[in-house]
Amino acid sequence: MSGAPGPSTAGVAAEIAAVLSPGMTIELRGAIPEEFHAGIGANVFGCDICQEVCPWNSDAPVTGDPAFQPVKVAEFDELDPERFRTVFGRTPVMRAKYAGFVRNLEIVKKNT
Repeated sequence: MSGAPGPSTAGVAAEIAAVLSPGMTIELRGAIPEEFHAGIGANVFGCDICQEVCPWNSDAPVTGDPAFQPVKVAEFDELDPERFRTVFGRTPVMRAKYAGFVRNLEIVKKNT
């Protein structure tokens, strides 16, 4: 062994963080490590990115229906567990659970 450093993995680690961060908003229970916060960006729920890049959505019609329009993070400031269940019951957002959703909101607020 020469003791010389191996190839840098910093760039690869950054790419992995960018990919993993959105998924963490859905499946991870507990705190999201600080190094992944930037990768979350302004996405409260990771599926936002999946919808944007999914090839099946490339020909989907755009809707003006208010139920499908982006909302401001501040609109969730008064969201309590009961309202969370009312708004997101029977949707994929429930996978994050209320605590995870609130955790994600706090990260997004710091990112934006």
